[in-house]
Amino acid sequence: GANLIYKSPILLDACANEMQLKGDSMMSKWAEVMTNMRPKTYFLRPDVALPLGFALVREFWNQYIVGRPDNYQPVNAAAK
Repeated sequence: GANLIYKSPILLDACANEMQLKGDSMMSKWAEVMTNMRPKTYFLRPDVALPLGFALVREFWNQYIVGRPDNYQPVNAAAK
């Protein structure tokens, strides 16, 4: 999981933006998965995976087509 996020931080951007759009309902579902109340495969359900997939496409569009910068700075730039 962490290695995938390290290599593709756009996944984290997409999830964070979707959490902001959906609000408390999505955040509570995410919290249930992270605290092992639900299995991680819960994210593969169509009612969860499709919105996250659309969020990923939307984030890809915003960052690579429109040119909005990502939310991450290189480690050296943050230390200055």
